Amino acid sequence: MLHRAYRILAHGDHDYHGHRAKAMGQVHKAADLLGLDLTGDDKDHEKQVLSDDKLREARGYLQNVLGAAEVKSQKRISDHIVAAIKQIDIALRVH
Repeated sequence: MLHRAYRILAHGDHDYHGHRAKAMGQVHKAADLLGLDLTGDDKDHEKQVLSDDKLREARGYLQNVLGAAEVKSQKRISDHIVAAIKQIDIALRVH
């Protein structure tokens, strides 16, 4: 789910005043702590409306990740996921 959330954020429109990218950074930090590789092709970007929907989808995935046992017990990881969710929330309000 973490990888899927990251891919969704990576393909989103850039019109979020840097908050989409900050959310990606937080997800990446959490993935590093979990030993996950998030590399992939980030070249395709979407129209704004579709991008907003995808950011909401990514937020849902991140909420699910917060409930996972391996994340619940590791505050450093959950802090990054919570920070990513906050950045997504801001991104959806600013454009």
